[in-house]
Amino acid sequence: MDDLFLRSNLTFEKHAADVAMPPDPSQWPQEVIQELFKQLPFIHDFSPHVEFIKVDGEKGYGFGYITATPASEAQLSTTPGAMAASGLKQVKIPVIIKQNQLKPLDLVVTAENKMWPLTDERLREALFRPQAFDVTSQTPGDQSMIAQLYPPYRQNYGFGGGGVAMSIGMGKEGAAKKASGNKFTSIKERSHPPKPLDPDAEGMMVMASIRHTLNESDVQDFQRVLQDPEIKLAYQANVYATKPIVTAILTTPIIKLANVERFVKPNVVQLSKHGSHYLLKTASSKFWEPTETILSRSEALQKCGEKFVFAADLSGAVTQSEPEAVEELPESPTSQPITNFGTYTVHTTDGEQLNGFVFTNLYDAEGKKMPLSLFTDGKATAIQTDIVGSPSTEHPQLAPSEPNGYGFFFSAEAEATIPFYIKASYHGVTPGEDKTFVAESFDGRPAELVLSQQVQIPIGSEEGRLILPASWQFLPMSSTQQLALESQEQDVVDKQEAKEASKTIKIAASRDGTTYSIHGLPVEKIASNNLDMDNASFILGALGVDLPTAFRKMAHAIQTGKHIPMRVGRSIKLANEIRTQTKLASAAYHTIVPNLRKNLIKEAAVVTDPTAVDTVLSIGFINPDNVDTFLQAIPQLEVGLNRLCELLVATRLGLNEIPEVALEKCVKSVEDVIRGLKALAFQGTDVYSEAAAATA
Repeated sequence: MDDLFLRSNLTFEKHAADVAMPPDPSQWPQEVIQELFKQLPFIHDFSPHVEFIKVDGEKGYGFGYITATPASEAQLSTTPGAMAASGLKQVKIPVIIKQNQLKPLDLVVTAENKMWPLTDERLREALFRPQAFDVTSQTPGDQSMIAQLYPPYRQNYGFGGGGVAMSIGMGKEGAAKKASGNKFTSIKERSHPPKPLDPDAEGMMVMASIRHTLNESDVQDFQRVLQDPEIKLAYQANVYATKPIVTAILTTPIIKLANVERFVKPNVVQLSKHGSHYLLKTASSKFWEPTETILSRSEALQKCGEKFVFAADLSGAVTQSEPEAVEELPESPTSQPITNFGTYTVHTTDGEQLNGFVFTNLYDAEGKKMPLSLFTDGKATAIQTDIVGSPSTEHPQLAPSEPNGYGFFFSAEAEATIPFYIKASYHGVTPGEDKTFVAESFDGRPAELVLSQQVQIPIGSEEGRLILPASWQFLPMSSTQQLALESQEQDVVDKQEAKEASKTIKIAASRDGTTYSIHGLPVEKIASNNLDMDNASFILGALGVDLPTAFRKMAHAIQTGKHIPMRVGRSIKLANEIRTQTKLASAAYHTIVPNLRKNLIKEAAVVTDPTAVDTVLSIGFINPDNVDTFLQAIPQLEVGLNRLCELLVATRLGLNEIPEVALEKCVKSVEDVIRGLKALAFQGTDVYSEAAAATA
């Protein structure tokens, strides 16, 4: 009789070896302990205990567990019940012996009934509490060994049912009873795949979020592997679990770099009439590569609307853009060296403009005035010998406080000290004595500061004791940003002029007013000479100039015959330059992001859980464009890993539909990827920013 079911003859390479056990079952506990220490050297930090639930010496079958507790905590409570009652955590390592062969000790079940690969990191995460005072909130744990050792299924009954009564025939196909109801479900029945999942449902948690980032070459490699007859047959036989994910991979449109302009929103549009047809011209200043499309009138009406088309009918061409706010040309900078207290506009060495107070000639701990200036606006501070700036009418709010931490003292007469770090304070033993602050100057010298009612001006000593009037206040600097300010007037002028040049153009017109030329840094990389009015207005619109303003400036250029300056809101970036920068950034990104991907296409074909299939296949598509998405999806990856571990135990207990070696490889590979992602996240750096900086 022909087999009614599709069956594949896929074979997998064995990685984790079984260990032969003695014929006498009484020796098994000792052998298991020895093998435990051999396979897991880190177990020396814990207190393991072996216990068998079921042993059948004639069949060479045994099932049990190893409990593990931190060695230091194990001494506090000697019995499992006492440990559970006191809130101390235990984990269990499944022990399965079949045909006198010990299965690898590579899985662990936590107190929360979660199953993970048995690694040093997982074991410590499961046993050591992150909170110091969570014992009192814990109740005695579930004492059912079955609930903690058997893999829970999603229907909320059978294995892992939270301590429900179960009846399992060890060594054969057992039966499990549902806690509520009278139905019985066998292991084989429960292993049947669920109904097909929608591509956006739970079974595609990770793949759904990375579909738009798949590389074309990776998808082609996936298609090529699927052409193998045995792999293709395995996927067809497991269609309920694999179809949603496979369909998503094969039907996802691949975004090519060359076609990225399709996703760039234009910020200038021009429609011009040419006989019975129209020419639609669009472009974006962020990705300058103007496109032209010939439209019929009906197409133009559909794309642009009646008003836009009628305007083109009346004037021959109409341009529409998204204007960018621009400022009038500022006056020439008047920054000068600051020698007196006041509010000033200053510039950082990075070109940022700030407004704040500048204190000059600061007192040191000996009461001497130092040739130092201190700037602060309450959010940023700078202390240096010279600061240049221009008077400002803005007066930022300062918030004095009790002397503590890093800061400086200042008076209502606009005098100030150098910054000090206040370390402690004390009053003398005599009532009414002044308060003294033990401090350290910003250059590391010890000092004492006294606020006294007896003095009117600061008085210092060579020993570093500075007495200040009691009216002086303390301004903290610990939470402010420390900056470096420009100290040379010419540097400010040069940077100001360079900044203005990047935001300024000049427009000139021919004598007859038929052509225009646009000059300046914002347009230096595009053709901007001898432009007709339509092309000139198109470029000005792309630069963010309000079009009515643009036409007035163009008219002014015709009338005066001069180059008319004009402020623009944005610059134009060429598409080819963006492509080149993207390639360089991508190459640098590849050198920073570790190669985490794992090719498990063959193994995924036999996994019967859709969520696990999603996890196994998705890690084969990790690339620099989606590594951030994978970092956010670590919890979803761990859900898939948990289900793989459950399937692995079920397979070792008698579920023969899935090859054990395939699951072992999946579990190890997914765990390696999760560990790599966590290590990458722990670095606390934006790798894309590093790559971009590397290409700057």
